Amino acid sequence: MRKIKTILLMIVIIGFCGLPFQLVAQNIIWVESAFEAPRLVKTAADRSQLLSQSLPAGSLPQSIVFNTNESSFYWSGLSYINAGINKVSSDFSVSSEIVKSQSVLRGMAVDPLNKKIYWISTNLVNGPKIWRADLDGQSPKVLIDFGPASNNTPRAISLDVDAGKMYWTNFGAGKIQRADLQVGALQEDILGGLNGPSGLALDMDSGKMYWTEMNGGKIKSADLNGANDTVLVQNLSSPNSIAINRQLSKMAWTEMGSGKVKSAALDGSNIFDYNVSASAPTAILIEAPIEPSGDLVVIPADTTIQVQNYVQFKSQLVDSFGNYYNISASWDVTRRLVGPITQDGLIFSYFPGKANVMAKADSMVAKASLTGVDTTIDSSGTNKIKFVRIFPNGNVRNPKTIDEGKKYVLGGLPDPFNIINGTMLYFPKGSLHEDITIEIRLPEFAKLHGDSIEFIEKVVNGIQFDVFVGDSLISPYYFDKPVSIALPFKRGIVKRLGIRVEDLGLFYATDSLSFDSLGVSHVMVDSSDNRIYGLVEHFSTLVVRENLVVSSSKADDEKNTAPSNFELKQNYPNPFNPITVINYQIPKQSEVELSIFNTLGQKVATLVTENQAAGTYNVTWNASGFASGIYLYKIETSGGFSQTKKLILLK
Repeated sequence: MRKIKTILLMIVIIGFCGLPFQLVAQNIIWVESAFEAPRLVKTAADRSQLLSQSLPAGSLPQSIVFNTNESSFYWSGLSYINAGINKVSSDFSVSSEIVKSQSVLRGMAVDPLNKKIYWISTNLVNGPKIWRADLDGQSPKVLIDFGPASNNTPRAISLDVDAGKMYWTNFGAGKIQRADLQVGALQEDILGGLNGPSGLALDMDSGKMYWTEMNGGKIKSADLNGANDTVLVQNLSSPNSIAINRQLSKMAWTEMGSGKVKSAALDGSNIFDYNVSASAPTAILIEAPIEPSGDLVVIPADTTIQVQNYVQFKSQLVDSFGNYYNISASWDVTRRLVGPITQDGLIFSYFPGKANVMAKADSMVAKASLTGVDTTIDSSGTNKIKFVRIFPNGNVRNPKTIDEGKKYVLGGLPDPFNIINGTMLYFPKGSLHEDITIEIRLPEFAKLHGDSIEFIEKVVNGIQFDVFVGDSLISPYYFDKPVSIALPFKRGIVKRLGIRVEDLGLFYATDSLSFDSLGVSHVMVDSSDNRIYGLVEHFSTLVVRENLVVSSSKADDEKNTAPSNFELKQNYPNPFNPITVINYQIPKQSEVELSIFNTLGQKVATLVTENQAAGTYNVTWNASGFASGIYLYKIETSGGFSQTKKLILLK
C-alpha cells in the first residue's frame, strides 16, 4: 500500500472552527441556544430530522466542533456559572463533561492531529481568555489573557495549524486578530473598524479569510494579511457563523435574527435558503472532507466464504492514528474463479476457488483475496455427473465424468457451436441424490445458417440440458440444491440485437416463444468477462436474452381461483437488475399496502396502497434509481396480515 494525500470524510464547523470544507454529505448539524430548551440537531439535505439531543436548560450552547480521531462532538456553553465543554458521541447517545467550572464560553476549534482543543472564555470580570487543553480537557493553559474589564470580546476562533497561527474575531473591538499558537504570544491586528465581527472561516489554499459582521448584517472577505477587504453579501439578519467550501466555491452561514441557514457562491452570488428554521442558532456543522494522509485498505481483508454466499467488501482509508474512514472506490476482481463483483463491492461466490479483489480510489490501489469453499457434508455420498456433448447431426463428443462438488467448464466445440464454449457449471455438495447423465446441445429453436447460428426473440445465447437417470429422460430435472451456472455471450450479437449488456437476463425457455424466470435466482451480468451468472433449480433449456418480467404459469393458474390464505411470495428474479416481480395473494377483499425498505428500516418505495379484491397479484418493481444492496419488501393488509421478505439488487 502507498501513502498519499487523499480525501477523508469528517465534520467541519461553520463559523467557530473555520476550517475549509466541502459540502458533500449535506447533513446539517446545528446548536439551538434557546434558554429553556437548547438542543443539538442533525438533519438531512431534504430537511428530515435525523438526530436530536436535548441539552441542559440554561446552558446557552455557543459553539460545536468535531474530532475526527474519536468521531465525537464538543460543545461549549455561555452560562455565567459552571459553563463547560461537553463531549458527545457522533450518534448523540453518550455525553461527558471534559472542561468544568468555566464562565461564558464562546468559540472553539479542534486540532485533531496534535490532539488539542482551543476555546474562548469571555467573563468580563476575570477578563476574556483564549485557552488550550488536551482533547480530554487535561492540562488546560491560558494562551492569551486580555485582562479584567477589557473592551476585547473575542468570539470565533480558527486555526492555521501548518503556519502555527490562530485567528479570532474580536466583537467588541471590531477587529480580526491573530497570534502564534503559544502561551503569551504577541497579538497582531489584521483588520479593524469592523461592525460586530462574529463568525470566521479560513481558506489557507487561497490565502483568504471570510467573516460575518453581525451588527452590520454583512459577510466579507480579505486576504489573510487583511488586504483586499471586500463586501460579499449584505442586508442579512444578524449573520453569526460562517464556513467556506473552496472546491465548490461555496460559503454557508447562520442568521441569529431569522434563524436561517443559507449558502452562496464565494463571490456572494446565488444565495440559497436551506429553509431550516432554528431557534437562536449559534453554530453549525456540515459533513465535509479534509485532506490528511491515509492508506487505502479493503475490508474485510483476506477472507473465506461458503460457496453460494455473499461477501460485502468496503473501501476505507486508515490514517496515522489508526482511524478508519469510508471512501468511494471502483472495484475489480482478477482470477474470476469465484464470481464477478458489483460496482458496490459485493461478491456472490458462485464457484469454489480463489479471486483477487481490487479497490481503486484516485491513484490508490488496495487488494484482498477471497476464497470460496464448499464445506457441506453430504450424508448421501458423492454422486457422479456424466457430460455428453451432442452436435445437431447427432455426433457425440468424448464424454466426461466429474464428481458432485466439482466445477465443469464446457469446451472443445468448433465454430459455430463454440458459442456455448466457456459455459461453467458447479454442482454443490448435496445437490444430487443419484448419478446422472447430462446431454448438452443447442436448443431446438436455434437455426443453423452455414457457419452461423440464429436465435429468436432477442435471445443472445442458449443451451439445452437433457438429464438422464439411467436410460430415462427427466425434464425438467430438479436438483436438491440450486446449481451455479455462468453462460457466455458475444458482444457482437448483443449489439446487433440492440440490447444493452446490463439489460441481459437468464431464463428458462419452455418453447421458442415462452420464457420463464421462476427457478432462476442470483443473476448477475459480468460485462468485463462477457458472462451471465446465476443459480438454477432445474435443468432444461436456458437462454440469455433481453431482460423481461414474466409471470409463471402456476401463478396464472392460481388467479382463476380465490386463494385460501394470505401469502407473500419470493420475488423473481432474485437477485435482479433492475426489474423484479413480487407476487402475493389475498383470500378476501382487503386494504393492501406493499412497500420497499432499506436495511435501516427506512421506507424507500411504496408499490401498492389500495383496496383489492381476493386474488393473486403480480407487482413489478423497477429499481433502476436505487443502489445495489439488500432490501426488504413488506405487505400489510387491513385484516392484520403482515409479512416481510428479502430481495437483492445487483447492478
